[in-house]
Amino acid sequence: MIAVADLALLDEALRRGVRVLWDPPPRFRGPSGALALVKEVPDAARELLRRAAAFRHQLEAWTTSGRVGVPLLVLPEAPSTATGHCISCAAPLEGGAGLAMPPLPSGG
Repeated sequence: MIAVADLALLDEALRRGVRVLWDPPPRFRGPSGALALVKEVPDAARELLRRAAAFRHQLEAWTTSGRVGVPLLVLPEAPSTATGHCISCAAPLEGGAGLAMPPLPSGG
C-alpha cells in the first residue's frame, strides 16, 4: 500500500508539471523542482507507475473489446474483496467497503 503522505507528494509533483512517459518503461518527466518531490518517495513512485501501467493495459484491452459500460480496474495480484481487501490497491478494508480510497491531505 502507498502511504497517503507519499501520494500527496506525488499529487503535488503532478500539479507542478510532472508527466508520465508511457513508452516502456514508464517514467516521470518534468521540471526539476517537481521531479525532486518524486525522488523523495522513490518506492511509492515506482509502485504508482506499476499500478498505472497495469490499469492502462486493462483499459486499453477494455476499449478494444467493444464492451460497453465502465471497466473495473483491478490489480492483477489483488486479493478478492471477499478476503477484506481493496481490489485496486490490496489495502485492508474496514466496515464492508469495496475500495480503499483515502482522501489526499490537500483535498486532491
